[in-house]
Amino acid sequence: MFRKNQIIIAVICSFAFSTATMAQKAFDQLAVGLETGTYGPGITASTSLLPNFKLRSGLDFFSFSPSLDFDISPDGYIPNDDAEIETLSGSLFDPKLSFANFKLLLDYYPWKNGIFSVSAGFYLGSNSISMKGKINNYNSDMVFELNDDIIVKPRTDGTFDAKVKLGGIVKPYFGIGLGRSIANKRIAFKFDLGIIYQGDFKFESKQVYVSERIQNSLSNSDELSDLPKGVLKLWPLLNFSLTYKIF
Repeated sequence: MFRKNQIIIAVICSFAFSTATMAQKAFDQLAVGLETGTYGPGITASTSLLPNFKLRSGLDFFSFSPSLDFDISPDGYIPNDDAEIETLSGSLFDPKLSFANFKLLLDYYPWKNGIFSVSAGFYLGSNSISMKGKINNYNSDMVFELNDDIIVKPRTDGTFDAKVKLGGIVKPYFGIGLGRSIANKRIAFKFDLGIIYQGDFKFESKQVYVSERIQNSLSNSDELSDLPKGVLKLWPLLNFSLTYKIF
């Protein structure tokens, strides 16, 4: 019994000593850098947790607003009025694609000084596609309907806008990488290839109302194309980073 207690105490002491030693090595390295990828350019910071684990955080931002203008000829009508449908002219303009995300990732290196890693974590932020529109010579009592699925009730000046949110706020990530998030010396390069789970897409507007069928189709690829079901929820991510080791 006495010998068994000695063994248990020795194991506990050994575990405590190992934990204390590893804790001293945590956060003993720091690297900062720049990156670019399918979520846009950004900045990143990396630190060590254990010899085989590195922790990365960063901010990515991308915004693209092409100069496009589309003419439209919507059919409008006044509710509860037997007047004939009136066709007016209008336009869609200012399309914008926007990505803004914070990320927190854990890199595991099977070989602590190697270049291959497996990463997991999450992105936190908002991705969206938006567009504005205007109906010329608009009668403020008039509404517009398209294929029984989309109803537009513009502001009093005839303008309206709409946005499609590309997934949720929290987006899990899993991937693999080649390179170092913290250099063995000073400068490090790293390529990441992975998958982000975006989640359901959602249409938002205070002037444009869409049917439940359209809302569901935004995240159901079977209604949009021949792509496998759910493929719109999973986005590939390719990223390249250049970091400088401070200490």
